[in-house]
Amino acid sequence: MKVATHAALGNTQGEHAYQISDDVADLMSEQVIYYRVKVMDIDGRFVYSNITVFVLLFLVK
Repeated sequence: MKVATHAALGNTQGEHAYQISDDVADLMSEQVIYYRVKVMDIDGRFVYSNITVFVLLFLVK
């Protein structure tokens, strides 16, 4: 499931920080959510980040 896309700052060097907000309401029934980032270069080459795992803990009354 694609959560979001974000345009790059352009042809730059150095480190840049990006931030997105996502709506995971459809995933709230899951106990674990997995994220990874696909970084695509201007020439179409891409790499994937390591997978990050979020464990959702809920208090049931």
